[in-house]
Amino acid sequence: ICSKNSDAWQKMLLLTLAAHSMMEFDFQFLAMWLLVLPLLQLRGGRTIRLEKRRAGPALALGAAILALTIWLGAGDVFYMLGRGDICLAVTPFHTEALTEKLPSYTDPDDMDKAADNILKLDADCSIAHSAKANAALARGDVLAMIDEKEKAISCARYSIAEYTDYFDKLYAAYQVYMKSGDAASAEFCRQKLLAIPDMLSALEKETDKLAWKITDKPQFSLPEAETEVLRQLE
Repeated sequence: ICSKNSDAWQKMLLLTLAAHSMMEFDFQFLAMWLLVLPLLQLRGGRTIRLEKRRAGPALALGAAILALTIWLGAGDVFYMLGRGDICLAVTPFHTEALTEKLPSYTDPDDMDKAADNILKLDADCSIAHSAKANAALARGDVLAMIDEKEKAISCARYSIAEYTDYFDKLYAAYQVYMKSGDAASAEFCRQKLLAIPDMLSALEKETDKLAWKITDKPQFSLPEAETEVLRQLE
């Protein structure tokens, strides 16, 4: 910014990028780095020549960086081509590929372990928490299901699908308890069901008014089918 070799437009671009980064840091995207390229100082400077005895470590470092880039890039390429199996064989820590594989597990314990592996990589993955909720419900552990679904909702608070999935699971448990004559457990599920609209109302109050000016406006009410069930439960 203070360099005399920089043009006014370069300084303005750098200031704009710096100001933007203070509000939303998104230099993980290649496009942002492409915007930085015009800031390179192409005028002036000096040439640095590496001696032969010093070139070896530099070449080794460059080769290592290149190999790492190819390795990680290969996993992404296979994922984008729809070959999640090969992607995971190359990069077993690819979170998106691991997430897409979750529905393929039929055993609750296997699904639980797979979801735990994802949460080690991304603790805020709502899909992994939902998978653990599915596994818990399959084992008949309603309390664990509730805990995991509420964690999933906390990770994706504006996803109405998480709320409806939570609703469906709670209502299924409520019906099972009613049929088995477990009035206390049924009432517990009923109260949890009735609390879901309050969760959405609280979120709406916390949401800035700017949310209503974007194209994908948030939804703060349950669909009509779920709302009708709540009327019957009140």
